[in-house]
Amino acid sequence: MGEKTKTELEGELAIAKQRIAELEFRLCNEEADEMFEIAFKGNPLPMWIYELETLAFMEVNNAACLRYGYTRDEFLNMTLLDIRPQEDKDKLLQNIRENTEAYQRSNGWKHKDRDGNIFPVEIISYNVEYRGKYGRMVAALDISERKHAENELRASEEKYRLLAEELEQHVIDRTNEIKAVQRRLEVAAKAAELGIWDWNVSTDQLLFDEQMHAIYGTSPATFNGTIEGFIKAVHPEDAGNLMSLAQAVLNGGPHYQTQYRIIHPDYSIRHIKTYGTVMYDQNNLPEHIIGVVMDITQDKVAEETLRLANLELERAMRVKDEFLANMSHELRTPLNSILGISESLEEQVAGQITEKQRKYLHIIGESGRHLLELINDILDLSKIGAGRLELTISQFSTEAVCQSCLRMIKELARKKNLDVSFHLDEKVEFIQGDERRLKQMLVNLLSNAVKFTPEGNRLGLEVSGSLEKRQVTFTVWDTGIGIARQDLTRLFRPFVQLDSRLSREASGTGLGLMLVSQLARLHGGKVEVQSELGTGSRFSVSLPWLPANGNEVNGPPAREAAPQTDSPAKRAPAAHILLVEDTEPVILFVQDYLETKGYHVTVARNGYEGVNLAKNLKPDVILMDIQMPSMDGFEATRQIRADAYLKDVPIIAMTALAMPGDRERCLQAGMNYYMSKPISLKELRGLLDECAKSKGAGIEQQSLDRR
Repeated sequence: MGEKTKTELEGELAIAKQRIAELEFRLCNEEADEMFEIAFKGNPLPMWIYELETLAFMEVNNAACLRYGYTRDEFLNMTLLDIRPQEDKDKLLQNIRENTEAYQRSNGWKHKDRDGNIFPVEIISYNVEYRGKYGRMVAALDISERKHAENELRASEEKYRLLAEELEQHVIDRTNEIKAVQRRLEVAAKAAELGIWDWNVSTDQLLFDEQMHAIYGTSPATFNGTIEGFIKAVHPEDAGNLMSLAQAVLNGGPHYQTQYRIIHPDYSIRHIKTYGTVMYDQNNLPEHIIGVVMDITQDKVAEETLRLANLELERAMRVKDEFLANMSHELRTPLNSILGISESLEEQVAGQITEKQRKYLHIIGESGRHLLELINDILDLSKIGAGRLELTISQFSTEAVCQSCLRMIKELARKKNLDVSFHLDEKVEFIQGDERRLKQMLVNLLSNAVKFTPEGNRLGLEVSGSLEKRQVTFTVWDTGIGIARQDLTRLFRPFVQLDSRLSREASGTGLGLMLVSQLARLHGGKVEVQSELGTGSRFSVSLPWLPANGNEVNGPPAREAAPQTDSPAKRAPAAHILLVEDTEPVILFVQDYLETKGYHVTVARNGYEGVNLAKNLKPDVILMDIQMPSMDGFEATRQIRADAYLKDVPIIAMTALAMPGDRERCLQAGMNYYMSKPISLKELRGLLDECAKSKGAGIEQQSLDRR
């Protein structure tokens, strides 16, 4: 065999180079395929590849199997239509026919998992060639949380709209600002986009997609694509934590989420929320961190605005409560003197009075009690509005409550010569509810019926029960002036009186019907009215009813009033009373009244004097005011109770504090009884007689609240 020619050698060399190139190409493709498989299967987002012609799944990753509930084998026997709800299928087919873009990003799609649950998704898709077939690779992001957040924003906006109607004007203005922020946030949320980033750990190259650049205020031309360039945009207070988190993820991975701030090129602060996952190479070493980000600045602004609004609302409520407490105290203190002195004079404590003087005193007493009713109504409405009026539920006799209410308006009805009737459904023997509040509702309605019914007419109270509806209805009817149809909707608003001739002549604050409506609502019931102008009205209060027999009535028996006596000889003689009070008119009429009834009264004008006199005199009963200079009644009571010789002495709180919690504070300080001003001298006398009888036997804490 001879030597090969130069031409033959060159030919063999060319063939060898071609084979080497083919081998290198094959190795590169195999390595690229392997890297593709790793990135595809390890991606935290559900991903799949489907064939363009048949829509059959060619490959899915683990995240897709977990989210949709199918195994990989089940997926590979399905088509893209199998994970779409019926209403989305035609839209999908049309999109596939019309879509000619190699890359597409879109939302407005819905997917369905194995259990039939439908959820919104955002889609990113690419044209790919996979295993010799033309297909499309898809990444699906579940955006249910985003949709849920939008719904919560709308619900929150409605909540604050309703609150704004009930608050002071400056709070209303503040809430309107919040609503404007929420509307802007809702619009922004609908147009929100997620940015995608990819950090190559080994090369330190950082890739941003278009939305990432939009969020960060950068561009491919201005961004150097390194983690160092990225970290410069992060707020200095967050940069260290963010890098520490990234390092921790690289060491322990594979997924994380966090929030941080960036400084935008326009120097504004943006709040960012990011989700990331670590991609590993074939040696299980971190190679990439891939993630998505969302600009949540508007969320943070809304949260802060709402937080400030809540603080403002709380402050406004505190101011209102303090104002009502002060006004209640300031009104009750002089009213206590007015009613107390008029009652004392009527009992002729200061000497004989004429019949004309007695009538004048009666008018003073009636006017004072009317003013007290107004104060109590305002306080009740305030407590209901603040959600702090609690019902005391018990079971009681229906007839007893109704007869008690009818007795309260009997004299007013007699003066107008009104015929008052009462009918009780015999099966409604007992009812569960707050007995005091039910009386308040019925007396309000009956008083209105008397007020707006001309002389010589009729009115009545009817009670009926429905076993089927488990409901009892109290109806107050009259044959009075009636109500025009257009005025019915205004009835249950506070401080509203209807503009008719008789209503202008009648006194009232317009709070009664509002209270009836609110108290019925607290019981789980309602108020309805039927009326025609000139023919009369029917007001019906319907409450839940649990039929029961009298043997099931529980709770403490009604407290009987202490017997009234006209002679000191009928009780323990010369009982010694220590009156701790700083208001001179109150000292005057209480001391005079009690001394004429045979008690010995010593006066202390502040808490310090009260404590010292109590220790020196060892009185039989102590009457304790609360708001006093130097030392208040709470502290004085605590110091008195600390003395072993005084721990069982009855202490009666006589105070103008009548807001929610005041009674409890008095009893917790160690007082046995609570009387809210203005006090009734007869009730006080009965309570003192009771204390005298109970002396040495232990005194239970009780309350006499003139409300």
